[in-house]
Amino acid sequence: ETQKAAGHRELQLFCQELARTTNPLDFFTRRVDLEKYINYLAASALIQNWDGYNKNHFIVQDTGGSKKWFVLPWDLDRTFGDYWDWSFNKADLPVLLGTRQSPGITGWNRMADRFFSEPILRVRFFSRLEELLEKEFTTEKLFPLLDRLEADIGPEAGLDRRRWPSQTADLHSGVVQVKHYIERRRSYLLNEVSRVRRNSPTP
Repeated sequence: ETQKAAGHRELQLFCQELARTTNPLDFFTRRVDLEKYINYLAASALIQNWDGYNKNHFIVQDTGGSKKWFVLPWDLDRTFGDYWDWSFNKADLPVLLGTRQSPGITGWNRMADRFFSEPILRVRFFSRLEELLEKEFTTEKLFPLLDRLEADIGPEAGLDRRRWPSQTADLHSGVVQVKHYIERRRSYLLNEVSRVRRNSPTP
């Protein structure tokens, strides 16, 4: 997107090495910004971003610094309970959704699949996800934030609804729905991470 005149050689080499490596731990340590990538995977699991495995993300290389690669998401509308059957109350999609073992409706992601094939990297992901579930993805931290956002944009949302009447839920109902998703997703992930950890190969 930003280096159109430079060609795709570096990206091609990265993809080829990803496909051929027999040592995923070495590959990801050398070639990927692991902290950023693990945060991306964990955040995707928290918000249940099922539409970002084979599309709706950029893979970026830090050409001016580490030369390592990381992933940036975009088009995040299919999140927070949205589901591919157009319902909006789903909070139990698998924590490893998007791998070959657990593909979603849009398929699976080869980079994530190779990452999760390595027990040491799986442990790092689960540890980060558990940390976020304990400290960040909590009702105590997120509900006040949602309340402030609702208060800030509530008057404008009311004007918008009067300008374009609709039978769909209003802003407050939407905020309540997001809160409900957070509660259910957090509960599901806490149980799921524990279960998957027990059934995963040890490093």
